[in-house]
Amino acid sequence: MATIAILGATGQIGRSLTFDLLERSEFKLNLYARNVEGLSEFISNIKVEQNRVQISPLVKFGDHDQDVIVNAIGAGSRARQLALGAEIFTISQHYDDLVTGYIRANPETLYFFLSSGAVYGFETPWPVNQDGRFTYPVNG
Repeated sequence: MATIAILGATGQIGRSLTFDLLERSEFKLNLYARNVEGLSEFISNIKVEQNRVQISPLVKFGDHDQDVIVNAIGAGSRARQLALGAEIFTISQHYDDLVTGYIRANPETLYFFLSSGAVYGFETPWPVNQDGRFTYPVNG
């Protein structure tokens, strides 16, 4: 069984991808987040075999083996994005460097970097699915 790591598992992409993979596949997931308690609560609301999910704080990335890495780390809320300003690039670079270091040591690992901010432009409390719609206030 292949193992997929999701960095930023509590964000829009992370939650949606986690939910979809647990519902539709047999992959094992290594989930990493700043908010481990929130991630644990999210996972407890999904019926899943406990041996398919490993939850860890972001600082523990690299402690487990993974076949695929999805970097979905973002700033979170729009307010946090504004507060971070240009520092958001430093944060993104930090985690990208961690992942590329892992890949140098494990070159067979696949890596994806995803961002939802430009796609959705808003936050939702639920995972996105095939019925999700992009809406943009044209006159805003």
